[in-house]
Amino acid sequence: MLSYVLIIAVFAFLTCNGQELFNINTEMCCSQTIIPKTNDTADSISACCGQKAFNIQKELCCQNKTVTLPEEAFETTVNPTMMMGSAHRRPGFPALNLPHYACCGDTYFNYDTQICCNDKIIKKPEIGRAHV
Repeated sequence: MLSYVLIIAVFAFLTCNGQELFNINTEMCCSQTIIPKTNDTADSISACCGQKAFNIQKELCCQNKTVTLPEEAFETTVNPTMMMGSAHRRPGFPALNLPHYACCGDTYFNYDTQICCNDKIIKKPEIGRAHV
């Protein structure tokens, strides 16, 4: 007895602005505008930043502006909670040190070593020994 397998490509479409349809596999809707996704791989996961796509694995979106993170953000951690998945990760992908970074105005800062005050980044004072 012969069996045949029929493979059908599945495409899912949604509406972006109530009129235009877009393919959720290759496009996304950001602020009522259809834009191409960045390639969703281990190194690239798309999200909206205003009307642009950005890679949440390597960038932050600060005031609708994408900001590329520094190299130290890409050191992997051994945090099992992050490895299981979070808002910034897909399950099983290496976790980045993104929890240490946040927006300060239209740029980023490392809140372990810096403070953001009125959109200005200030180095945290070091806690030292008391002087006698």
